[in-house]
Amino acid sequence: MTLASDPDALTIGSVSLVRNDQQPELTHTLLDPLAGGELTLNLRAEAAPELLEQLVRRVAAGWLGLQLDVTKLESFRPGQPNPTHRIAAME
Repeated sequence: MTLASDPDALTIGSVSLVRNDQQPELTHTLLDPLAGGELTLNLRAEAAPELLEQLVRRVAAGWLGLQLDVTKLESFRPGQPNPTHRIAAME
């Protein structure tokens, strides 16, 4: 999740969580308070894209009493990986 004052901002606030058994990690910190900004959420999870979209919209609607407007939302299930190279056997 990344928060910036605008899409072209050089300073951002960012939190990452890469595994269920870990705690969120603050990877970038905003130095100044924001009156508004753009929040980007990149969520990869094993669930139907439609369910994840419903949950994100529900949370965005009532999150901490903040005014959040969803301006762009994409949800999809990526295709199976198609690796370029495979190692057939170790000799």
